[in-house]
Amino acid sequence: MNRPPRPSRGFTLIELIAVMLVMSILGATAISALGSFDRAREAAAARALWRDIEYARERSLATGRRHWVVFNLAANSYSLLEEPSGAPSRGLAAPLTDVAAQGPLVRRLGIEEAAGVSVSSADFGGTSEVGFDWLGRPLSGAASPLVSDGSATLSAGSVVTVSAGNGMVSLDTP
Repeated sequence: MNRPPRPSRGFTLIELIAVMLVMSILGATAISALGSFDRAREAAAARALWRDIEYARERSLATGRRHWVVFNLAANSYSLLEEPSGAPSRGLAAPLTDVAAQGPLVRRLGIEEAAGVSVSSADFGGTSEVGFDWLGRPLSGAASPLVSDGSATLSAGSVVTVSAGNGMVSLDTP
């Protein structure tokens, strides 16, 4: 005699354990992927900072005018400035134009593609700004030549360094 099949009343213990195992593997994979995403954001922000400081130095060499990278740690940002040719003075320096944004060249960290990234320190001869003269030599915020290397450090440990003597810009990522 054939009995009619009983209706299913739920999942077996084996099925529940299998689902929990698969979910834990997926969760661990997602968490490690998020960590690498944060590292990628930090690396991209560090490369952008290195590129912007190098750009200021190259513009000084090309135009014969002093250019500045000024960090605002409280606002988690930095700006690129250019001194006028007729009356060179750090106080008269005006922001460079960001061609893409059609406005002042100001980089804000901690938002959009740099979310979670911040400038933790900037020290260039005791100031939070670095300039370059017409020969590409680095200057402190007081417009005096840097006597020791200066650097800007991002939150996860990436460091952009400006060499005191020649103004060469280097990037060190963890």
